[in-house]
Amino acid sequence: MKRSVGVLIMCLVLFAIGAQAAPARQLTQEALSHQDVITRVQPLCDLTASVATGQNIEAFTEDTAPGEALLTGMLTSALQSGLTAFKADGNTAKLTLQEAEKVLDSLFFSDTFSAISNDEILRLDLTKNPDPVGAFIYDIAVSPEELIVFADIYRVSGIRASVAEAPEDSLVWLGNIRIRLVPELGCAAGYSLAGFSVRETYGARGFVLFEQKGLFEVRYPDVLEPAADGQGGLLRLMHIDGNASLLVSAVPGSPEDISSAWLQETPGLALTRCPITPACRVSMRAPGLFRVAVENMVGDTAECLVLELRYPENRELEYSLYIVFIDNSFIVYSNAVG
Repeated sequence: MKRSVGVLIMCLVLFAIGAQAAPARQLTQEALSHQDVITRVQPLCDLTASVATGQNIEAFTEDTAPGEALLTGMLTSALQSGLTAFKADGNTAKLTLQEAEKVLDSLFFSDTFSAISNDEILRLDLTKNPDPVGAFIYDIAVSPEELIVFADIYRVSGIRASVAEAPEDSLVWLGNIRIRLVPELGCAAGYSLAGFSVRETYGARGFVLFEQKGLFEVRYPDVLEPAADGQGGLLRLMHIDGNASLLVSAVPGSPEDISSAWLQETPGLALTRCPITPACRVSMRAPGLFRVAVENMVGDTAECLVLELRYPENRELEYSLYIVFIDNSFIVYSNAVG
């Protein structure tokens, strides 16, 4: 029994470590293999995500000339961040149209900037936002012709920090963006902005900790709220629109029993097990569905606490990020006592 409990504790510790070390979406192998490239383009991607969000610009392609809001936003942000060689005086920048176009030419693949202004002198307020917006790059596609970046857009409250540096409760995840960059000499980081699209806008503005005394705890996005009827399982949450739900319930059987039932229900599912045998935890993913079962030690009875999250398949980017937090924070207390 002691050996079994020790194994279960080790399993829990691994997942607890994962919770602390995984404040964001897991990086793909491509991203891990090209960290040098990501480091170079990070400032330009941060600017793009910030301006797209701040100016409510959903998309921009090289087939169309950039509009005034995008040009002014990128110009201002570049001056604020020091990404350009132009040196501003204090919190106000005064640029001639020629100077502005020179800066923009170092940022954009496009060379058409007629929408920037009709004034001979541009005056820009460079007061920095106390809640900066950035891009957490988790995947890239590299080729000689272009670099495609996939990132979650985030905002940090009160401090200037990366996702890895910021306190978790200061982060708000705003959406998902695809950015297309083109290699170009003389441009910031060796790449220029050719286009972007904001693929999804996220609804959550934080995560809520739920604790069932003596049983389990989990953190969930605040787009979910306790179900109005208060019935069903140990915890039942619903989206205000009724299109997503989270349920935690006690289910008889071991993790292996439950995973076998999942496979019978939906053959071909990809299961993820705790890396220690016997497995104390198993999870599965399918379109619009996430489940995780954790063994709950109650005497000689085999039982698991099962968390099930259902969500719209067309919100995969948003909810796959929420799953990172939900999965890493779902802790069953009986696995931590001997």
